[in-house]
Amino acid sequence: MRHSKLPTNYSIKSFKRRSQRKHHLPMPNRNRRNWRGDVALQALHGGTISARAIEAARRVLVRRTSRQGQLWNLIQAYHPVTSKPIEARIGKGKGSIDHYTSPIRAGQFLFEIGGIDSTVAVAALNSAATKFSIRTRVVLRPRLK
Repeated sequence: MRHSKLPTNYSIKSFKRRSQRKHHLPMPNRNRRNWRGDVALQALHGGTISARAIEAARRVLVRRTSRQGQLWNLIQAYHPVTSKPIEARIGKGKGSIDHYTSPIRAGQFLFEIGGIDSTVAVAALNSAATKFSIRTRVVLRPRLK
């Protein structure tokens, strides 16, 4: 395990479990729980996002909002991805854990922002969306009449 590749916020506590296999992502996420913020970033299709991309997007959001309001990170990288060294020959088992990813469903909310002006929040989420390898959209919270 190379700890230098993992951001400090996303380090996993224990490594006693065996490394996971790749799994198919489930059906789109249609259930929606209560809103936390006013503006959210939603995934339009499924895929995986690395811990580095999550941390890069979080840093962009913190800087673009000038550290005001509240930011909710709704995804965590918990799925280990293994790799073998470049010089390794075939065989000798599965490689060690290289980095962590987060499986994303279509329709899943990635980040939410509240407590600041919606135009600033939309601009911040649009710039954070460029850090991800999947298509996303910015969603405003529906208002009750």
